[in-house]
Amino acid sequence: MLHFRCFRTGYAARRTTAKIPGARFVELDTANHLIPEDDPAWPRFLAEVTEILES
Repeated sequence: MLHFRCFRTGYAARRTTAKIPGARFVELDTANHLIPEDDPAWPRFLAEVTEILES
């Protein structure tokens, strides 16, 4: 589960992730709801999505 730090639901997102077999919680350090390419969190977001799509 990709989670943006700007949301205050981190606890709920972690609980939800724990209930999904094989899932992992990834918190991205951004204040944006959508990540533009110039956001510092973009490389990690792209890497995480790429990993999901390639698995």
